[in-house]
Amino acid sequence: MNDRRPHPLRPHPHHFHDRQRGHDHAAKTHAVHRLGLGLCQRTGIKMTAQTEAKLLRIFGKLPPGRLLDWVSELERLPHNHPEWLAVIENLTVHETFFFRDGAQFEMLRRSVLPHLVAAAAAKDRRLRVWSAGCASGEEAYTVAILLMETLLEMGEATGTPETGISPARGWRVEVVGTDISRHMVEIARQGLYLTGEMSAFRSLPSPYERWFEDVFVDEAGGQARRRVRPWLKSFTRFQQLNLAFAEQPPEANFQLVLCRNVFIYLSVEAQNAAQTAFSNTLQENGVLVLGATDRLALPEHFQTEWDGDSMVYRRLPRS
Repeated sequence: MNDRRPHPLRPHPHHFHDRQRGHDHAAKTHAVHRLGLGLCQRTGIKMTAQTEAKLLRIFGKLPPGRLLDWVSELERLPHNHPEWLAVIENLTVHETFFFRDGAQFEMLRRSVLPHLVAAAAAKDRRLRVWSAGCASGEEAYTVAILLMETLLEMGEATGTPETGISPARGWRVEVVGTDISRHMVEIARQGLYLTGEMSAFRSLPSPYERWFEDVFVDEAGGQARRRVRPWLKSFTRFQQLNLAFAEQPPEANFQLVLCRNVFIYLSVEAQNAAQTAFSNTLQENGVLVLGATDRLALPEHFQTEWDGDSMVYRRLPRS
């Protein structure tokens, strides 16, 4: 006799695959969320949906189990471990160029730097600048150019950009650039940049081309580059620094601190830690330069000064 009972439905193999893919995606999303939290705690980088999506694109190719194991291992490591630094290199944005946001640099050239040079000349002839979050060094070198130009114009230095500018006897001048990325710090130390329409020189005013020398690294391909003149590099120094852990900076006595186009990527807590460091390290009447949309975390420590549409913050005397 024929068995007419209905056979149980057999799921199509694709249904199993779809379900497995769903489980895998959920596991990867969970792992990436944990990775993002760890990054925020260790670097101060603000976690957003876009940031987590980028992490998923970068690390989502790993099998779920392997990804989870790797994140669990990372969570046991300190913020300065090479594994965390490798994640940072993949995630952070390093877009910058010489004389970026030119109005702020014009304010520095016209009023801020002459005032700082005059004050230093009357005191100890020491002038130190900190470019925080300097990426590949363009901001730090831009400030160094303007500072040396100011010393020259005020009679506190001699020479030319081509042959070298020497501050007068007794002057000690230094521009310190820091960034969380060790790779970017190494590029900054080299001071060698590609040329082209969208290169680091896209906004360089033509009078300042004299401060660089042309080099051809790849003769076969004819790839032109420009290099910061060695004498100018001698007044700069670059090092790796995580601003989220810089409440007590490794150095002090800066007259000028710049931190621009950095805070948009940082959590409020990291911004506060960085600005505490800036306040602690600035001399009285020293100047802080932030991005145009950045929030001043310690308004009681600073006086706002305007020059056209640009502003800086001057460190008030300590009580």
